[in-house]
Amino acid sequence: WSDSGYFYGTQGAKLALRNKDAKQTEITIGNTSAFQEGKVYSQEASSQIAAILLSPKDGDCILDMCASPGSKTTQIVSIVKNNALVIANEVSPDRYVKLRNNLHHFGVVCHAITALDTSYFARNYVNTFDKILVDAPCSGEGMYFKFPAVINHWNLKTVKFNAKRQRKILTDAF
Repeated sequence: WSDSGYFYGTQGAKLALRNKDAKQTEITIGNTSAFQEGKVYSQEASSQIAAILLSPKDGDCILDMCASPGSKTTQIVSIVKNNALVIANEVSPDRYVKLRNNLHHFGVVCHAITALDTSYFARNYVNTFDKILVDAPCSGEGMYFKFPAVINHWNLKTVKFNAKRQRKILTDAF
């Protein structure tokens, strides 16, 4: 279902490679030359669906409202080959830095990065964007399968907080 998505490795996102001595070694995708040169980005298959359904076109003005770490932003930009204006927004300072670094690393040039509350766009940019992508912040429950210790931080209060935050972001986007 994706022309640019590929599955690799197994648990832990490791690739089995053979070196010149025919010895097999395992490395993470982040240590490959393709990743280091900004040619590939590791992204869950389910995350790829959003940018595909968004169907970005050349010349679009697109807002990625909760953009960090940048996987969907870079995917959008690769679909339009840097021929659209993409505003990548991330309100969290730490996540903003990660977003900025990833966009730079992967050669994204058709963008602006903002660190604004989503209500700013709702107030000041009504009917401005051709498309808006919202991957609203969640409680990280998907990480339980990768890192079981994450469940120790789960509680109903966090779920309710995130649901309220998600509702606000989606309302602002609408």
